[in-house]
Amino acid sequence: MTRFAPFIVALFATPGLALAGDIVALSVEPEPAASGISFGADWSGPYAGLQLGRTDADSGGSLSGDDTALGVHAGYRLDFGRLVVGGELDYDQTSPDLGSGVELDGIVRGKLQAGFDFGDAFAYVIAG
Repeated sequence: MTRFAPFIVALFATPGLALAGDIVALSVEPEPAASGISFGADWSGPYAGLQLGRTDADSGGSLSGDDTALGVHAGYRLDFGRLVVGGELDYDQTSPDLGSGVELDGIVRGKLQAGFDFGDAFAYVIAG
């Protein structure tokens, strides 16, 4: 047994060489780098909702009144990367008592929107 001792010691002293088998070169391909700025949200498409507000009408003369307004709105936006544009229509049902037989039944508005896409946030201005 002592004559095999140097071979046993050599076998356990260099386990990487003794157990290597075929040596294959591993090639790791790098991940492709992201190009440009990636925005997290796409603001394109239709949307709708409900709204609750207050109507305060004053003609500067004898006609004035206020009431609660309940309404709906719907619109569509197009996202062009950083620029977002769109339009919206809304209607508010309200009936303030203006006096002198004058009635206000509802309010209809058309709006245009333009703004900037900040990923998960969207800042815009409205005209209309």
